[in-house]
Amino acid sequence: LAEDGSFKVTQEITFDKVPDQVKFELAMRRETFNSSYYKFIYSDISASAGKLELDPKVSLADFGGLKVATDVVIDTSKVTGDKVKVDYTVRGAVIAGPQGNPTLDWAILQGMTFPVNRVEGVINGPTLAVSIDCVAGPADLKCGSFSAGTHSSINPIFSDGPRKPGEDVRIKVTYPVGAVALSEKFGYFWTLDRAFTTDWSTIFTSLALLALGAAGLLLLHRRYGADAVLAKPIPVAEFIPVNEGRSVFRVLDDIRPGHIGTLADERVDPVDVTGTILDLAIRGHLRLHELKTPKHANLDWRFELLENDDDELRPFEEKLLAAICSEGEECKVSTLAEHVAPAIGEVQDELYEEVVERRWFDTRPDDTRSFWGRLGWGVLAAAVAVTALLVLFTKWGLVGLSLIALALGLVWASERMPRRTVLGTSVLSGLNVLSGMLFTYPTDQMPEDRTYEELSKVLPYAVVLGGKKRWLEAIADADKNPDIPDPTDLYWYHAPDDWHLA
Repeated sequence: LAEDGSFKVTQEITFDKVPDQVKFELAMRRETFNSSYYKFIYSDISASAGKLELDPKVSLADFGGLKVATDVVIDTSKVTGDKVKVDYTVRGAVIAGPQGNPTLDWAILQGMTFPVNRVEGVINGPTLAVSIDCVAGPADLKCGSFSAGTHSSINPIFSDGPRKPGEDVRIKVTYPVGAVALSEKFGYFWTLDRAFTTDWSTIFTSLALLALGAAGLLLLHRRYGADAVLAKPIPVAEFIPVNEGRSVFRVLDDIRPGHIGTLADERVDPVDVTGTILDLAIRGHLRLHELKTPKHANLDWRFELLENDDDELRPFEEKLLAAICSEGEECKVSTLAEHVAPAIGEVQDELYEEVVERRWFDTRPDDTRSFWGRLGWGVLAAAVAVTALLVLFTKWGLVGLSLIALALGLVWASERMPRRTVLGTSVLSGLNVLSGMLFTYPTDQMPEDRTYEELSKVLPYAVVLGGKKRWLEAIADADKNPDIPDPTDLYWYHAPDDWHLA
């Protein structure tokens, strides 16, 4: 045994009669604990018989696709004596003992294809051994004899036998700490438990990665996704007093319900489209006709296109109006989805362009979500690939799960990356003020001569921002003659002759 941990073995085999071929195996691995095994590397394998140099044929033994042993086959047909000497050097035989002492743990006899009557040997080490142990046979019974550090045997010696083909004689010699370099090499069998090992190193690394990654995501959002600092609220609409106890609703800067919804949640969704359709009707571009239907049948409505050159349409409103109903075509609410769906992409495009033109966003919210979404899904794919490699080849599967969690966090954050400008944040603050007013402002203070008109103007904004129920109730409560049908009292909504507001 050398100080560097390499172990050179010299075996002299004495036969009753030398066979034409000597064959044995040298194990390349030995299982230990936690799905791991020791690995052994061989070199300088040679054989001789007296002065006759033999040429051993060395190959790897394959078991289920795993290289588990080194096969050694020696042609001894020309040997005239009764002895064959085999030499080899192995690395990996010196392992750490229970107290950290270097321990030579090696099967001196192993893989023989012939029975052995007696085995005896001596271990020449770089210093005196602390202890020796020897086990043999298929059941690891104690060897016949072994000793070390005695008056008659300073170096460890051992003997055993007889042994059947394939049985081992394994010695364990412990040396003082630092006397011999450890040469142990570990390999690992794949198991799910090992892939997701839960020890202090994997748990700490995973938690640290999650903490650092979460902090990174937070900083990323603060840098690229958080709204600009609010300057001061900018009013969007207001109730203007016109007489004592009377007021009217006025929208500022031609801000439409579609604009409001897009600014509020950074996307164009169905409620924005609904509010826009209602706004178009109230502004005189459409009229809704409730159709007379049999009792218990589903209600339906018809759209009527109206000419109103006095009110300018925004591009997104033009596209939506064209999609709702083509000239000369009867259009109903029941078929609205099939008419609007093909054009909804263009409506969204125009709305996103307008919120950028109004300088509420630096870039289109959908483009921002798309960029960060692609990045997030790309990072997720990479995290899954890295996790697969970690699970297949290491014990760090928990770290891979942390990577996937962080990648999913980036995908989640991508939906929240559109960033409002200072102006956009100020207008949003004004929207919050308006939303509160829609829930709290008295609904009975509109001028009596145009109550329906003024209440109707509020309705599209209440649909988008909330509070529509109380404003619908206000329209119904404005009916001074509840016993008389009101089929055409609302200029933007006509109904059958027996229809009542209340």
